[in-house]
Amino acid sequence: MNILQRELFVKVKNIGFSFGVDTKRKRNYVHPAFLSFFNIAAMPCHMNTNDEMVPDDGIIHLENIEPMDFSEAFHFCGKQLALCHDNKLRKCRMYRITFECEGRVQTLPFVVDKSLTVSGLLGKVAIKSLMK
Repeated sequence: MNILQRELFVKVKNIGFSFGVDTKRKRNYVHPAFLSFFNIAAMPCHMNTNDEMVPDDGIIHLENIEPMDFSEAFHFCGKQLALCHDNKLRKCRMYRITFECEGRVQTLPFVVDKSLTVSGLLGKVAIKSLMK
């Protein structure tokens, strides 16, 4: 496995993550747990509340809590044969992910790779487009 040379701070819908940079890799990779995080965040959930947030009837109405919408940030592109980060060929899901990095909004393809040890990895194609 390659050692990451540096990291970039990436925001997806105002939620920040640190993505590794590996310029020896052509493609961008993302761990399935990264996508799962956004699936969970899109569902309504129970909230910890203080006394001021509880209405007079003492019941917190979950139907009033709006889940976040991430449909604009993730676009499923199908499955494709890809060389994963552990140098094995697999048929992987591909997503086009819209994110912000260093003040610029980018939409780039990512391979969903279970062999990653980090949440996300940007390859040389992404780095070239970010440096323009």
